[in-house]
Amino acid sequence: MANLSDHLIDDAWDFDAAVAADGANDRDDRDEQESGPPDEYDEPAEPDEYLFGDGPSEVDPDDGPPEEPVEPVVAVELVACPICLETGGAEGDAHWPLICCSTPGNPKWVHRSCMLQLARTPVVILPEVGPAAEVTRPRALLDLACPQCRSLVPHIGVHMDELRGALVAPVVPVRRRHRAIRAVQAAVPLVVAAPVFGFDVVPEVDAAVTPVLVQAGLVSVLALNLPSSAPGNMQQQGELDDILAEFSAGSCIGRDARQTKFALLVYMDLPGEITDVYAHFKAQAAFAGHIGVLRRGHTTAVMVIRSSRVTMLAESLVVAGVAPAFENRLSHTGGRNQAIMRQIFINWCGYGEYFHGDFVVLNNSATGSRPTFDQVQSLVRVMTEAQRANLIGTATMTPVRERTPLQASLVALGEHRLRPVNPLSNCIWTAEKAALEGLLRIDQFTGLENLTLTRWEEHTDSTISIPFLQYIRNAAYCRKYSLVLLGAPGLGKSPLARSVCLMWAIALARSDGRLDHSARFVECNTVDILRTMAPDMNEYTPMLFDEVSFSDSTQFQHMSVNMAKLLLTVDVQSTLRARNNDITLAAGQARVFTSNCDDFLEFVGQGLHENSDHFNAMRKRCFVGKLTSGVVSPALVRRGTDAARPPVDMSAGEAGMNALLR
Repeated sequence: MANLSDHLIDDAWDFDAAVAADGANDRDDRDEQESGPPDEYDEPAEPDEYLFGDGPSEVDPDDGPPEEPVEPVVAVELVACPICLETGGAEGDAHWPLICCSTPGNPKWVHRSCMLQLARTPVVILPEVGPAAEVTRPRALLDLACPQCRSLVPHIGVHMDELRGALVAPVVPVRRRHRAIRAVQAAVPLVVAAPVFGFDVVPEVDAAVTPVLVQAGLVSVLALNLPSSAPGNMQQQGELDDILAEFSAGSCIGRDARQTKFALLVYMDLPGEITDVYAHFKAQAAFAGHIGVLRRGHTTAVMVIRSSRVTMLAESLVVAGVAPAFENRLSHTGGRNQAIMRQIFINWCGYGEYFHGDFVVLNNSATGSRPTFDQVQSLVRVMTEAQRANLIGTATMTPVRERTPLQASLVALGEHRLRPVNPLSNCIWTAEKAALEGLLRIDQFTGLENLTLTRWEEHTDSTISIPFLQYIRNAAYCRKYSLVLLGAPGLGKSPLARSVCLMWAIALARSDGRLDHSARFVECNTVDILRTMAPDMNEYTPMLFDEVSFSDSTQFQHMSVNMAKLLLTVDVQSTLRARNNDITLAAGQARVFTSNCDDFLEFVGQGLHENSDHFNAMRKRCFVGKLTSGVVSPALVRRGTDAARPPVDMSAGEAGMNALLR
């Protein structure tokens, strides 16, 4: 909330511009009413200099001396405060000028005490229909408009800072009276055919493969393959202030906000179409992910669901020369709270009149709407076994005609389908996990242009060399030869290998007609772990063997010369021995190995020497590179995983334990 005045308010306010923009028409009408129509019998008016000056400088002697001296007349207009309607004020009470309609010739002002009292007064929320108990919420900064013309810039910056400090808890969410939701399919479209989602021509297939960006109970945020527009038939009348109150974690600008996943921007009187606003943000790397733009009246709101960790700059938020009136981010805790996320996106759909973006909100919490499988799973996933049995048992015992859509879905699925799905193995890197962990882009590494890879060519019995960047950017290399990165600890081998695998995974996903969200790669330190990842043993999932050495008999207990050859062979399918069952590696499945060994011979081990045929057979299967200096800049060192997690209040846990154990 604190950033609104920083963008909207300028101490060096142009009063002439304010006159032209806000007060010209009102002043003309008022002057016409005061003067009235011209009267031909009226005496000519005295010049203005007689009213405000010292009279004429010279007196005509023919006219003779005046009967009495003319005293200077000063016109003083007492303007009443628009809040208390008083012209005076208490002793020590300041008079604040109103910017929106003030001019040097038509001053307007308000008492400081009146504006502070207004800031501390809650806002009354009127019910849509019927009698209801009065509901209030704390006043937000956007509620502090000019009492005369309702402009959002009533005062200069120093006055607005004092008002901002007087607000009563502007970021505390308020429990509001429940409003009946009127389901309108046009506002939040259901899963439809290819023109919107673009994954398949069968709607049922689209429903199954559409990536879920946010899952909050019976509210789902789905990714679109192409941007789409929706009309303004809202599900409910939402409040923008309720959304602003949740985005209270601070500014989304700067390096400290690189971990921001949800960002909200609000613009006032933004020119152009909302499609142009969408294109402005979509073209920037800092806003990689999904963007939604809505407009209502003079307000344009932009919500960004980021998959990037690129720093957002202040100049990148300026659209058509207009800076945002509000820019903030959602706290990490909020992003993991279903209740908060559900209310945010329900209010988001309820506020706008026009929508455009590449994500869509699917709300099945309304009466009569059947939830999806993902939504049902999100509800039962957070329940204990007893709570889940109680929910399903109650649904089963309810007569068929009396069951709600959720109960009908629970009975249709059955208890065995509603058990929690096993989470992904820690060895699986998804695109979302890579973004959260803050993997670096390839262009953020240093010295890669000087890194050279070598391979033994059996036909010419010679060693060939290629640049590292040429290898990773050419699919003909990575889908035929393995990559082995050697070097001392701390040089950045592992971060570089992860970024390379992610780049390959995204390229392979796109070649398969899938979105970037579906990209994934495997990182492991042993071979046995691959037994549990049979579905990922395919040509679209690169593999990273980090910090390994074939010569380490403890790490690879059943390693042999032939097994080492098979691990390095990329272009053909191979089968490896493991405990209980074998492991099948797909043909063309890219592989990267990192090791602290000094050379390739030490990495291979197995009692081989440089002139052995087995050693040459391994050399021809891979490109080997050795790092001699660090490739990660100290300023770009990836933060630990603890930095990306929300803080935990252990005192709250102790208090909860004491309450349970009484």
